[in-house]
Parts: sequence; structure tokens; C-alpha cells
Amino acid sequence: MEPTPPEADATEAAPQHADATWVSRAAVLAALAAAVALAGVAVVAIAVHISAQHGARSGSSLPGVSSASSPSPSPSSSPSGWTTLSLPSGFSPSGVSCPDPGDCWLLGPNQSATSVQRGGDASATTIWQYAEGEWSSASVAGPVGLNDLACPTPVDCWAVGWLVPPAGINTDGILQPVIEQSTGGPFAVVSSPAMTGLDELDGVTCVGADDCWAVGSYGSQTITQVPGSIQATETVTSHPLVEHYDGTGWTLVTVAAPAGNSGLSGVTCVSAEDCWAVGQEYAGGVLIERYSAGAWAPVASPQISGNPDDTLSALSCATAEDCWAVGSTGMPQTATAPTQQSLALHYTGGTWTPVTTPGITSANGGGLTGIACPSADDCWAVGTAEGPAWDLTGSPPPDMAATIVEHWSGGSWQAVSGPQADDGEPGLRGITCPPTNDPCYAFGNDLFAALAAP
Repeated sequence: MEPTPPEADATEAAPQHADATWVSRAAVLAALAAAVALAGVAVVAIAVHISAQHGARSGSSLPGVSSASSPSPSPSSSPSGWTTLSLPSGFSPSGVSCPDPGDCWLLGPNQSATSVQRGGDASATTIWQYAEGEWSSASVAGPVGLNDLACPTPVDCWAVGWLVPPAGINTDGILQPVIEQSTGGPFAVVSSPAMTGLDELDGVTCVGADDCWAVGSYGSQTITQVPGSIQATETVTSHPLVEHYDGTGWTLVTVAAPAGNSGLSGVTCVSAEDCWAVGQEYAGGVLIERYSAGAWAPVASPQISGNPDDTLSALSCATAEDCWAVGSTGMPQTATAPTQQSLALHYTGGTWTPVTTPGITSANGGGLTGIACPSADDCWAVGTAEGPAWDLTGSPPPDMAATIVEHWSGGSWQAVSGPQADDGEPGLRGITCPPTNDPCYAFGNDLFAALAAP
């Protein structure tokens, strides 16, 4: 997430496109269920939101930042003006922030870590800096999983996500939110408030160095003893989680939210007094919250299908009166036909309304996961359709994924050619564009690419 003017929120990552090696909350929940079962407690319902240093220009490294062992990026041409940049070996980015043109910070899953070691030094995330065509790595304080980052300046970066408490799994809660900061050296954990149980931060944005917002979800737990039995039923309900940084520390902020399960995945700010956050109501529908007049409150949004899998993943505002939010609608899996498709909502100063996007659908999950709007008539949205995927001509390549790139030029969304990775699985997780004629950057599975301004 970029500083004002706001850019696309590159949220992790979209859970349906996470790498298999990524240490996800789903794996932790599975471990919780097994541990609780051994204690004689039956978990009957868990509804939670599952979500994803400025190197010296001379080439010298700052403390905690080391030069990459991989060669410098070697650009290669892609369709429609995209230039694919070589990534450090084994790195697949899931979040990006570019405080200056040509200077970006990227995070992604640690491919060498198959699990987070509670109380150890292993991290589920690696962070790299791309500056002046060179890569350098930054150390991350573990054990953590980081989902998003925002860098107000090249030497001031925040990263948010979750950590597993050193005490390990217990029925009072298994995750805590984590916030780390780099001020020119290694990333270090910064004190931040935690709720009770199943906490995670999924998105972050900064209006300035002393004004940042982080959003996600936390779970509240209810355990009911089964009459006449040693077993009990457990219900965990998810709620939106919002934290604010005012230059001195992070504090919890009250969020008015709909009843029932809900969580936030992306956030952006038009100004210090006007911010938006998006996510999901797990009973069915999307969730949109707005910060105005010093408070967060839900905003009426169109309920596309009433399907519990409808979700918004990212948003971007060109102006205070022109914002876009993107995600997916429909069931993620079906045995007979593709039902999940991309979703785009447009705010033009009054209400949010759905806007038709090109008809790429997928049977196994897909949709839009990132968006960036340099101006009201220039927006880019990216995502993934996972196999079997149908292209715009109706041809279904079997058991394949497809990279989605769509462009808005003021009249309608059009599917366009996008960057393609030389190897690995297709798919994009996010995009960021500055409000100038500098390159946009898209990132995803084994892919980091620049789009030159026309």
C-alpha cells in the first residue's frame, strides 16, 4: 500500500491463490482442531477471516539488509508494454510498496520454511528491496507470517500479519496480530494491541510517516459444555480489527460492523480524514467500511449473490469521489461448471455499484485480487483464474490457471494481455501505480513486472 495519493492495496494476498508452502492460518486452525480434539473438545464451528531500509544507491547495504545472491534483474519484454523483472531465487511476492519510482519493497512466503517454529527464529515471510535495478534482502523478526506492507518513505516501512504465541496452541486463542517496522535496518516487532483469539492483520496503508492504518480480523470464542458429556462445542466468530498509528504508537480503534461474522482485508486513504476498508461478511456478502468524521462505520454495499464466498480483496481511490473495490463472487469450487468470477464495485460519490468485468470464470477459485487507479479514467485490476480456466474466446485449457489483467479507461473494463512468468504457476496478486508517469508494478506467482506509461 502506497502513501497518499493512495494506491492499490496489495493484500496478500488472496487466500485462494496462496503458495502451497505459505504458512497459512488454515494450517494453524487444523492444528488447533487436532489439539482441541485430544482434550475432549469438539470444534463444531470456526468462522474466521483467512487471508498475504532503503539500500544505498551505491550498492552498499544498510544494517540488516544484505545483497541478493541472485543476479540483477534482467528485463524481458512482455505483451502490452509489460517488462518482466527477474526475482531473487525462490522468491514469489505477495505484497509490495513503492515509496519512490524504481524503489519497491516486496514480501512473500519463505519457500524454505515449511512451518513456523513457535518460539524459534524461523519466519514464514521474506522481504526484499528492489532499487535501481538491484535486489537486497532485509531480515524479518520471526516467527511471523506477514501479509502486507506500506512504506511512507524508502527508509520507513511497516509490515503487518500474524504470529503464533510462543506458548503454542491453546483454547484461548492461537494467533496474535504482529506489526514490524524497518527504519533503515532489519525489520523489528513493534508493540501493538491484541484482541483475544484468532487475530490477524491483512492490510496496511500510510497517509504519512505518522499516520498509518492496519486492518484485519479477530475471533471471539464461545465454549458450551455438552450436557452429560465431557465434550464441549466451540464457536469462533470473526470481527473486523482496525489499528491506527499516530507517530507514537499503535492503538485499537472501535469499528461499527454488521452482526455476525465479518473481516477486513484491504485499506486505503484519500486523506487523513477519509479512509476506506473492504472485506467480507461470512454469512453472505461483501463488507465496506469508511473512516469519516473520526469514526469507522459500515457503508451500504450491493449484495451481489448472497453467497458466503463473495468477497472484496483490494481497493483504490483516484479521488475522494471516485473509488474502485475488486474481489470475487460465486462459489469457489464446483464439480460441473465454473461459477466464481471477478467482481468490481465503483463508488462515484454516492453509492457503490457493481460494474461488469470481462467474463473470465473459474471452477476452482479465482477473481481479482489487486487494483490501482492513477486517475479516474485509468485503472488496472489483476488476479487469477485457476483451472480449469476459460479464456475470452470460450476455449477451456484443461487443468491450467490464467493470469487476469483488466484495464478501465473511463467507459468499461477490458481484458488485456499481461506479463507472464517464465516458469511457475500463472496468476497475479496485486498491482501498484504511482499518480505520475512512472511505471506500474504488478506481482504474483513467480512474477514481478513493470508497466511503462504510454
